[in-house]
Amino acid sequence: MIAIAGLIRVLETTDHEKTRRQVAEILEEIDPGNPQAIAAFIKNM
Repeated sequence: MIAIAGLIRVLETTDHEKTRRQVAEILEEIDPGNPQAIAAFIKNM
């Protein structure tokens, strides 16, 4: 899904904590349990 890939890119490239939190929440709403999103979140914690 293009939206998930774009959000993961934002998660990987921003240092802005509020933005990262919002992206994580959106990813959870769009596709909870998505392995790519989970991996990106863990990598960028």
